Amino acid sequence: MLLVALAIPFFMTAFSVFQVSLILALAIGVLGLNLLVGYGGQVSLGHSFFIAVGGYTSGVLMADHGWNFFATLIPVALFSGGAGLLLGFPALRLRGLYLALATLALALSTGPLLRRFEGLTGGVQGVIVPTPDWLRDSPLGKDASVYYIVLAAMLLVTWLVSRITSGYSGLALAVIKQNEIVARSQGVDTARWKTALFGTSGMLAGLGGAFYVLAIGFIAPQSVGVMLSIFLLAGVVMGGLGSVWGALFGAAIVHLLPQYAADVNQGLSGMVFGVAIIAVMFLMPGGFVQLFRTALGKLVQVRDEARSAEEEMGNAGNLADARSG
Repeated sequence: MLLVALAIPFFMTAFSVFQVSLILALAIGVLGLNLLVGYGGQVSLGHSFFIAVGGYTSGVLMADHGWNFFATLIPVALFSGGAGLLLGFPALRLRGLYLALATLALALSTGPLLRRFEGLTGGVQGVIVPTPDWLRDSPLGKDASVYYIVLAAMLLVTWLVSRITSGYSGLALAVIKQNEIVARSQGVDTARWKTALFGTSGMLAGLGGAFYVLAIGFIAPQSVGVMLSIFLLAGVVMGGLGSVWGALFGAAIVHLLPQYAADVNQGLSGMVFGVAIIAVMFLMPGGFVQLFRTALGKLVQVRDEARSAEEEMGNAGNLADARSG
């Protein structure tokens, strides 16, 4: 899979490589939300706010202050992670629907806040980020260079989330998700874990927003509205709750499905997307990653059965040779 990913810019068109870069950047945000929802059991409809924080921080620093993109990742992580921690404190007293409504209010306020501070955010016009010289002059070309940068970031974030969700931390999150009373009885500091989870999730979503801005070179209030939060949550569910690699499937679905549906019928794109979500929830509760694992499991089972048959035939042949001897 890694070799295929590295070879993509060499056998796909520039526009297709650009689309894959956007999917990978979106997958980083979906991974951050999946860490909160799939592993922590905390529902959030406000992660478009963290993507806006990361995207605008990186975009404004590059466009207005001439910062190098990689240097902007430090304030992006600090600001978006700090915003996640601040949200984590009131979230300690909220659960389920109440937490979802509180985070939805955060997403609804993102657009008006961005339009209110027009001098900083560009208002409804947004922020246009010029292509850096080092990226424009890259021997690989702009699209391929951005793709490899976002791919490296996606792999690094995937490794980080895999480490967080394994070992003691993974067990702590699993117990908190199932029953917080049981978790506290086992010595798990649920308040600290939930607050840290919100901070980490917000930081990853902000980094996803920064890489998204690097790929597309533009950000505006309409691109980080409440629908983005809904798409991110849909990506988590359709990709696979509690699955690291499910984020990649989910990001690809929520990015490409509306476009293909709009090509078929512009007026029915929303309905097609909604029907797809319902179909996945009924037919594949574990998301598309479940389908992938099932297919892989069938393949392994077939190979194991074939190997067992070969071994039985070999044993039968050896037994026949022994008898004839």
